[in-house]
Amino acid sequence: MQITIINGGLREDARLQSSVKELSSELRKQDFTIEVFELDRLKVKDCLGCFSCLVRSPGICVINDDMQEILKSYVSSKIVIMASSVTVGFVTSCLKIATDRLLPLFHAHLTIHDGVFGHRLRYAKYPSLVLLLSFLNDSDKVFLEDITSSYSRVNLNYRKTIICEYPIKSIANEISNL
Repeated sequence: MQITIINGGLREDARLQSSVKELSSELRKQDFTIEVFELDRLKVKDCLGCFSCLVRSPGICVINDDMQEILKSYVSSKIVIMASSVTVGFVTSCLKIATDRLLPLFHAHLTIHDGVFGHRLRYAKYPSLVLLLSFLNDSDKVFLEDITSSYSRVNLNYRKTIICEYPIKSIANEISNL
């Protein structure tokens, strides 16, 4: 079973970086296939907002960068883990950019799901989403509800969203139960 890890954490966030490595190791022990994308080492450009991925070249972004590989891995995974340091009350800018670039995974047409508008799904199955967050200071913890709300909205049509911080072994166990 495949898991994609999109690591948008800050390089200097040693806690998150070691947690991503530890979580990968724990999940490999449980026979998961892990693919890790370190966003700070990849070229992922901002979304142009052109909507070509929805109407001109459905499902394909016109930007030729590393996001194409992330999207392929994303749709073939059972679980996607998005890891991020929390700075200034939200996930890092590189994870936010990658999140914005998920738009090719959906249709241009909208549907209503639990009373909320959202894009119609392009694929039959989508992965569960896990957020692994590292708070650099305690004052940012007040933004957990905002982050949870934003990513639950992004994940509206997926199966399940898990928001977690630590410890790693309990996260690995929860993921294996999905």
